[in-house]
Amino acid sequence: MKRMRRRAFAALLALCLAPALALAAEGDYLLKAGKVYRVDGDRERPLEDVEPQRAETGAGPWAWVLVDPGESPEMEGAEGGVYFFRGEEERPAGFLPIEEEAGSCRLTFSPSGDKLLIAWGMEPIKHLSLYFIEEGKGFVKKASFASQGPPFWIDPHRFAFTSVEPGKGARARDRFDLWWSSAKVYDSATGETAAVREASATRNYSVSGYDPETDALTIWESSVKDEKDWGDDERSEEGEIAVPVPAAGRGGAPRTNVLFSILSGGTCNEAHEYEWEVFLGAVALCALRRGGAGPAYACGGSEGQGRGGGGCGR
Repeated sequence: MKRMRRRAFAALLALCLAPALALAAEGDYLLKAGKVYRVDGDRERPLEDVEPQRAETGAGPWAWVLVDPGESPEMEGAEGGVYFFRGEEERPAGFLPIEEEAGSCRLTFSPSGDKLLIAWGMEPIKHLSLYFIEEGKGFVKKASFASQGPPFWIDPHRFAFTSVEPGKGARARDRFDLWWSSAKVYDSATGETAAVREASATRNYSVSGYDPETDALTIWESSVKDEKDWGDDERSEEGEIAVPVPAAGRGGAPRTNVLFSILSGGTCNEAHEYEWEVFLGAVALCALRRGGAGPAYACGGSEGQGRGGGGCGR
């Protein structure tokens, strides 16, 4: 009977301590009045050389502290990772351990504040991970990529990034900063990745910015005439180009490109791949060029053919 009581007491003690242990894991570091404190037992020690980072989002303010034991003597003995704090009161909101140097992490919250991108690792190639912030679950990892440079949020669901293909190796034997890189957009609502500009044997692309006013990506393009010329700066050309963002939920060419193509004398073949308003816009443009033909004939199809017919006639 005594043994059963001891076991029951031990189980009850474990249940009582479990929440406390979880809170302690989040409470190793605290924010108070904008300053970072390390918690050692009952003592809170201010860290003068550690600054929190902050972001304003649609879900309210976020703050975080990057903890790298190898970077600061004040962090020795701590687990490397990111401590999160939320709201105006900067309450503890979770901890994410980082296997590599936490000091090299770059965090970017979505505009809605319910998603997070973390890039870590030493250049030139970083590990980019997408987390959903879910009620009762915390940070849930949804996707990961090999990337270069920073990502750029386009809206609450989509972000643009430079995708790297490490499996293809470096472009040149003595240039470890040159990899096969493409400009891509990931849609977290669908789990789809659209290549805005795809790398080829003689071309590289990297995302360097996003302009919300024009809904276009700024992309850095590098090219050579022969793939053997990679690594020779005198035989390579570089420059920035602006490329419209693909329509949400769709891969391939952006919607503006479809209408522009038709205005320029292109075909309607691509119109059916996009939203109805794009298709109807394409039909209207074709009809104008045909002198007011109906929808079935506007895109060169026969009666009853409907969407996705042949090219527009003049």
